[in-house]
Amino acid sequence: MFIGLSTSAQIIYQPTFFGGSYLMDGQYVGETQFKSMLLKNPMAYNMWNEGTANLTTGYIVLYSSSAVLGWGIGTSLGNSIVDDYGYSSDDSSGTPFIVVGGIGLIGAYYLMTKAQEKRERALFHYNDKKDAVGLKPIMNNNGGGFVITF
Repeated sequence: MFIGLSTSAQIIYQPTFFGGSYLMDGQYVGETQFKSMLLKNPMAYNMWNEGTANLTTGYIVLYSSSAVLGWGIGTSLGNSIVDDYGYSSDDSSGTPFIVVGGIGLIGAYYLMTKAQEKRERALFHYNDKKDAVGLKPIMNNNGGGFVITF
């Protein structure tokens, strides 16, 4: 009979300006090791991947909306300049770009906030399952046994 002990590492994610760092038991680990640890809990892994996909979509919307907003502001400023003859154009052709860019920025902020919440929930779910004490029967070539998880 085999009796094994398995201790579970707590995962902590620290977001940085670009990306983030992963801590397990106070040690920095790479993303591949982090993902392999997260694979042990499929629900947490799927939630993390959904959050990452939403975060990527949020960045795409953020950058494109910023470009549209900048284009609208530049167009509005360019049209308000007085030319050499004293004429000024009151054309408001940049206003739709400003509105669309602003709405896009709000949408990007919402997407990125929800993505971060989903990633935090995934880690909470993973760490919450790791706190549980369990007794699991196993079978191998040498016979059977139990693994105690805590």
